[in-house]
Amino acid sequence: KDFRTWAETLLAFRALRSSIEPAGTAARGSVGRATELVAEALGNTPAVSRQSYIAPAVIDAYVAGKLRRGRTPTGERRPGLGSDRREELALIHLIEAASRSG
Repeated sequence: KDFRTWAETLLAFRALRSSIEPAGTAARGSVGRATELVAEALGNTPAVSRQSYIAPAVIDAYVAGKLRRGRTPTGERRPGLGSDRREELALIHLIEAASRSG
């Protein structure tokens, strides 16, 4: 499950970084779309996907306006898989920073 959780957190991270909107409640639409993307990839509901497969730090940073814009996923690959190392490192740093401050 750890690898699946990582892949789906990365998928949500990439989706949110490619669709930066204003912080706060205006960002809820993008969070919903990212959650639906993860749910579709897993064959789960958005609620289960958000609760069990997306690291809360990703959504929290996005809603707070602290998630910096990143590359838009390209090609025919499934977003979140086959990502470059820089995206994974950015996600690791985000999760580490959230765990230190939380």
